[in-house]
Amino acid sequence: MNREDREDRQRARLQAMRRVATGLLVLMVGVFVLARAHAGEHPAWGYLAAFAEAAMIGAVADWFAVVALFRHPLGIPVWHTAIIPTRKDEIARTLGEFVESHFVTVDAIVARIRSHDPAAWLARWLAQPPNAERIGRWLSTAARQILASVDDRPIRALLRRSLTERLAACDLAAPVARFGGELVAEKRHHELFDWALRSTQDWLDSEGAEATLGVALDSVLDNRFLALFKGSAASRIRSGLKNLAEAAANDPQHPLRLRYDAFVAEWLTRLGNDPEVSRRLKDFQSATLDSPRLQSAFDGLWDELRNGLDADLSHQNPAIGRQASRVAREWGESLAGDSDRRARINDALVAAVIPLVADNRGKVAAFIQAQIDAWSKEEMTQRMELAVGRDLQFIRINGTLVGGLVGLALHFGVTLLQGP
Repeated sequence: MNREDREDRQRARLQAMRRVATGLLVLMVGVFVLARAHAGEHPAWGYLAAFAEAAMIGAVADWFAVVALFRHPLGIPVWHTAIIPTRKDEIARTLGEFVESHFVTVDAIVARIRSHDPAAWLARWLAQPPNAERIGRWLSTAARQILASVDDRPIRALLRRSLTERLAACDLAAPVARFGGELVAEKRHHELFDWALRSTQDWLDSEGAEATLGVALDSVLDNRFLALFKGSAASRIRSGLKNLAEAAANDPQHPLRLRYDAFVAEWLTRLGNDPEVSRRLKDFQSATLDSPRLQSAFDGLWDELRNGLDADLSHQNPAIGRQASRVAREWGESLAGDSDRRARINDALVAAVIPLVADNRGKVAAFIQAQIDAWSKEEMTQRMELAVGRDLQFIRINGTLVGGLVGLALHFGVTLLQGP
């Protein structure tokens, strides 16, 4: 029901109660006239006249009181009538201060939060499959709308710039030294050495190894006489390298392996302590990050992510929605069984609300006052009358009946005192 329909309903109910109260007053007038006309015929007419007379007085008095709240009775500017339109500004200020002082208080709101246990409510709500599925559908719809509206270029630039800046800010020397030290402590660096030996052996066993060695010797042996022994030298070098690689691979204490260990240890030490090595590593890091290929790869990250999301969200029941529903339901079930976590959530909510209320409660009074100030006197009178006018008509009805009963009691008392 919108505001117009609600106001129409309130207006109809107010008019109905007005007719009842006014009709009761008219009835009392008729009863009074009738009773006075037959006053001498029977004592009961006197009681009825007393009831009707007092009822009329009560009805008129309460009519005056009710009407005086909203306007001047009969248009006559009697003192202290039309209270609401006349004191509109004061009412706005007083109402705002009243709400601020008695409703928007830290103690009241914290007590309300504690009594409702919002964490438990959230757990129950999320644990219900329809609600969890609703979250999944909402997230899927929101993701579709966001992807359809975003411009890819600034996102690519932001992602590229963020990755470059974060990676450039990383000091690789210390973590690489620590990581390398852990590998050395576990003898894992030998795996790289063994891999190099196997690769060397595989290459030496290949058909082109000896020819490659011969070409290398050509660049060294420029003497024609020595060049005659190139083929024999290449074969012997190949054989010697194979024997060296095989021996180093099978002997944990081989001098070549020990020299490798010493080299790695020295390199890690310099990496962690030598500023020059750290600087070279930093230069290499910067050059790598500035390379066009890596920058292009950074740009491609968003494209791959977007393509994956588009493909998933094109389905009627996308995986991202199903995953969100599952996580929401499981989290709700977990929260329902964890009283400590619920208490922490409630405490966090209270901690967040306390400064929010303390800092902004004064704005509530200002908001109420500003809202009422924006109304004209006629608007405020109409709104207030629609809100409470129907209940005020009951005051008129009660005043009529109570006044009549008082008049009846007084007439009975006077008659009793006068005697027969």
